[in-house]
Amino acid sequence: GFTVDAVELDQNVAEATINFFGLSQKDITLIIDDARHYIQTAKNKYDLIVVDILGAENIPVHLYTKESFNKINDMLTKNGTVYFYFAGDVDGEKSIFIKSFLKTIALTGLKLNIYAEETLPSGMKVISATKSFIDPDNYLFERMNSCCKPFTDSYTEVLFMDFNSGYILKDDLPILEMLYINQLPEYKVRNYYWKKDRDHVH
Repeated sequence: GFTVDAVELDQNVAEATINFFGLSQKDITLIIDDARHYIQTAKNKYDLIVVDILGAENIPVHLYTKESFNKINDMLTKNGTVYFYFAGDVDGEKSIFIKSFLKTIALTGLKLNIYAEETLPSGMKVISATKSFIDPDNYLFERMNSCCKPFTDSYTEVLFMDFNSGYILKDDLPILEMLYINQLPEYKVRNYYWKKDRDHVH
């Protein structure tokens, strides 16, 4: 078995997951805290960390910095992995957003893989950062939860990508939000159609 620590900033959101979505606290510890503060103060080591807090118009720049990524790296076990949810172009003039993100993570020494949604250039990205390199071609997808398997065909691996043109994101240079603004209109349109399609699924 396994246990989960879930960090949520808003107490009301945490209570809603229990009262309206049936979240069981049997194997999940809900921690009310700012994600960056938790990263700075936590003593636990994790096999898996999932960072999914990117809003359509809000980006937690204080979490996506070299100093923060170093702390996340320290929180991983020997074979641990951290997954980041992201959105944006991987090529072209607007790719500086993701390239800066990747360049900064790479400074930790973690090995990167990118799973990029094929339907839109500015669509969803899942970025994995691991202590040791994982070859996606040999990844055991049969071990995935059944709810995730249908999505594996919607993502393509980007194993080699030049992100040297990106900026290094630091606590004293939190510029990621400014880079994000350039692609925000496309992201909002993409998010609108995704929600529209989702609402019509019965």
